[in-house]
Amino acid sequence: MTFGLPTMVGMADEVVLRDGTIRLAVSSHGAEPQSLRAPDGTELLWGGGAPWKRHAPVLFPIICRVPEDSVVVAGDRYPMPQHGLARDHDFQVIEVGGDRATYVLRTDSTTLDHYPYDFTLAVAYTVADGTVTITYDVENNGPSEMPYSLGWHPAFRWPLGEEGEHVITFDEREPAPFRRVADNLLAPQEHESVVIDRRLVVRRELFDDGAVIMTDVRSRGLEYRSPDGHGLRMEWEGFGGITVWTTGPDKPGDLLCIEPWAGSPAPADFSGELVDHPGTAVLAPGARARHVVRVTPFRVETD
Repeated sequence: MTFGLPTMVGMADEVVLRDGTIRLAVSSHGAEPQSLRAPDGTELLWGGGAPWKRHAPVLFPIICRVPEDSVVVAGDRYPMPQHGLARDHDFQVIEVGGDRATYVLRTDSTTLDHYPYDFTLAVAYTVADGTVTITYDVENNGPSEMPYSLGWHPAFRWPLGEEGEHVITFDEREPAPFRRVADNLLAPQEHESVVIDRRLVVRRELFDDGAVIMTDVRSRGLEYRSPDGHGLRMEWEGFGGITVWTTGPDKPGDLLCIEPWAGSPAPADFSGELVDHPGTAVLAPGARARHVVRVTPFRVETD
């Protein structure tokens, strides 16, 4: 895929998109959403600040950490920050309209210091019919195979509405064991699924030992709902896993991250080349991959 001349070029601090019902604000720093308001004005995204300063970052080209905080490519070692490069880079705004915006990150001297590949990462946001659609296009512009992982790390408000039992309901049963991380590297132990009859009841003690990492889910959609009927539906394409996380008991926050992942953290004992990292996608020269997330806020009247 080749991106043509932009309809708008710049480093806009924030773009606000509307469709008459929902409102999405996105920063060019990390191409990261800052706010998502439902039709009734309810804010769905965590506001940033302590104990977690971000809102909904893009994770690329790794998820979590790699051993020694570095990747090996063709025998050479490159430093790699946690969750990769994208979330801390300014993206170029190449298209802006009332209901859509597209952001692009391309290889430059700063990315080559960490990730020695010629890539383009485009993130397009569209709001229409009460739904936010996020399209991630990853392109390999170089002459060799390009390994990468991609994730979206949105922090939704918890509680989303009134206090009480919040539930994530998956479209399919999810009996597979889940994993944890230790020092943000994938731990080897498997744990019995916490999704019962498609429902994951959100409890703080569930996260005392960190994130719930479901590396291979059957579902391609879920709903997150509060007891007073505030909620959202999330659907995804090109993502194989879902991770659920909040800050730990030492720094509790009113946020719940529900994260589509294409890839997984590196195992703690992994020492090979990035291309051999378990779960990593590999793009052929000139190839492009697309990943899509849709988020639809809703409100169900309750008695």
